[in-house]
Amino acid sequence: MLMPELIHAIETDKVTSLTEEHLNQDFSEAELKAFSNAVKLNSSINNIELSNISINNIILELLGGALPFNDSVKSLKLINISNLKDVIPELQEVIQFNTAIEQLVITETQGADEVLGHIGQYLAKNVRIKELCLTHNVLKEAGFDAIATIISNNKTLTSIDISHQKINSNNMIAIAASIATNKTLKSFYLNETGLKSSAITYLSAALTENEALTTLQMANNNFNGHMLLPLVDALEERHVLENINLSHANIDKYFAVEFAKTFAANGQFKLLDLSNNKIEDLGATVIARYAKDHKSLAELNLSGNNLTELGIFLVKDALKENQDIVRLQKD
Repeated sequence: MLMPELIHAIETDKVTSLTEEHLNQDFSEAELKAFSNAVKLNSSINNIELSNISINNIILELLGGALPFNDSVKSLKLINISNLKDVIPELQEVIQFNTAIEQLVITETQGADEVLGHIGQYLAKNVRIKELCLTHNVLKEAGFDAIATIISNNKTLTSIDISHQKINSNNMIAIAASIATNKTLKSFYLNETGLKSSAITYLSAALTENEALTTLQMANNNFNGHMLLPLVDALEERHVLENINLSHANIDKYFAVEFAKTFAANGQFKLLDLSNNKIEDLGATVIARYAKDHKSLAELNLSGNNLTELGIFLVKDALKENQDIVRLQKD
């Protein structure tokens, strides 16, 4: 869509989404001004997704000039933007003044650490944001400190995803402390983050103090040995977790039995994903037997755990009164 056509479509509320295809084109100064004014007044655009594009003048104007005024865009996604740090002032304007954006995605982006370090204080004070996705970046101390500040101070954030990047134990100290006192965050995603024992210990301690978090995802991590025993201890104490994802986490039958023993103290469990691990027949059978009397459990995923026909029979037999909750089909 050429710029004149795009401007007309925005002015007449015929556009619901803006992407890099709309903005990666030539335009005059008059068209730039008309575009900015159209976005400011538009009531139909709900999503902006910019992917694999370099920052140009129209993106600068969109972020720093138009979006602070706009009241329709709910989601802003910035994916693999090579020079995103060049729009830090514009992002600060958006986060401070926009009154509609509920989801912010910054992913696969070089310099995301520097960007987050500059906009974190504004995200911490934002009263509209609900979902923050910061996956596939290379965050360092400044970025993780900003995340901790956001979690500690933001009052509307319900979901944060920092998956697919390394998070060391020092990074987790401040994040865990912020989780402990947060009262609004419902979902926390830590998939493929290379978490080590001490990081698990910090996070598990925080869970015993947290009163809001219901979903915890830690799939695709190498939790060998006794690394997750602090989580088991936390599950036996006070917490409100309902959904736990530990798929592809290298957990074995020994962890499985300790995890299963926490079911009685956790009547709120709804979804447990232990798929694609090394639980095998014995671990799966024990889990099923502890789960058989659970009243709220809606899904128990044990697929991909090298179960034999005997193991499958024993699991189904243990859950014969509630077989619909268990998933075994990948074995």
